[in-house]
Amino acid sequence: MLFISNGLFAQNDIFDKPIRFQSMSQRWELDSIDKKGTYRVTAYKPVFVTMVRWSDNPNTLPVSENAEYSLIVPIDYSHYEAKLNLSLKTKILQGLIKGYGDIWVGYTQRRIGKLTIKNFQDLLENLIMNRK
Repeated sequence: MLFISNGLFAQNDIFDKPIRFQSMSQRWELDSIDKKGTYRVTAYKPVFVTMVRWSDNPNTLPVSENAEYSLIVPIDYSHYEAKLNLSLKTKILQGLIKGYGDIWVGYTQRRIGKLTIKNFQDLLENLIMNRK
């Protein structure tokens, strides 16, 4: 259950820790009071790991806008999957024009696959070696 008090904090009963909500200015460091410098890595989109996901009807013929990546032969996908979403951002330049204007870079990796340790090992290897 989620309880909101004063519009600034929410209480999570499971962990019993307050969650602080940020304004747009705080999240993107728009005002001078919110500036936190460069190369500070923060979450961009939700970061999560779902260890087990079950589907009664997995998509055996995924399609892409690029025809080279579309399948013509069905693949027997597992009904059980794991899901990982990693999304980070950092400001690389601050105050470009008269003290305003920042440049941010972000990275998002989403991985959905069969429940095997090999998938997570491959993901970590790809992140470390900077290849896909």
